[in-house]
Amino acid sequence: MSYLGQTPAAAPLNSNAIPDGLITVNKLSSNSVTEAKIVADAVTLTKIANASITAPKIANANVLTSEIQNDAVRSSKIAPLENLFEDASTVGTAFGANLSIDILDNSVVYSTAAASQNICVNLRGDGSTTLNNSMETGNTLTAAVLVTNTTNPFFISNTQIDGALVVPKVQGGSQLTAGNADSTDIYTITVVKTGSGAFTMFLSQSQFA
Repeated sequence: MSYLGQTPAAAPLNSNAIPDGLITVNKLSSNSVTEAKIVADAVTLTKIANASITAPKIANANVLTSEIQNDAVRSSKIAPLENLFEDASTVGTAFGANLSIDILDNSVVYSTAAASQNICVNLRGDGSTTLNNSMETGNTLTAAVLVTNTTNPFFISNTQIDGALVVPKVQGGSQLTAGNADSTDIYTITVVKTGSGAFTMFLSQSQFA
């Protein structure tokens, strides 16, 4: 390029020399902007357009708890919850003697068929993940087991976490010994993780007929 007079001194290109709106998403090649190329604190909340970051645009495991600033997520920043539903697993066959509840999938299980034997309930993360690895110390969760009984009732006779027996604290102070005939018994199991591999469990039985 030719110049009249002296050639301008070479200077690095900075953001002040680029008009707003000149560089658009369509002008950037895929993966051309990486985390290493972004100055710390360069992207602030005020620079992000509403609804520009959606779940499909976030890579798996890209947002970690340690990367979220204290008080960054508040109820005022979450869309109003008009209808809140919780997944439940409903089966038309009786529970077996050993029932594993995969907390990472759902925490409510319901058998609409008449129980045929007492049940040992095992709480775990899922088939390949322990509950211990799914919870942090101080976390709590609540699961519910709905057992259908007819003339000969059965009940939850044992409880486990990750395959290890846990003796729960039972509502009313006495361990359960039976179910209720011609009823649906709902067992509520609350677990508090008190340390690595250490849990306190609370169990209650409610009759519905």
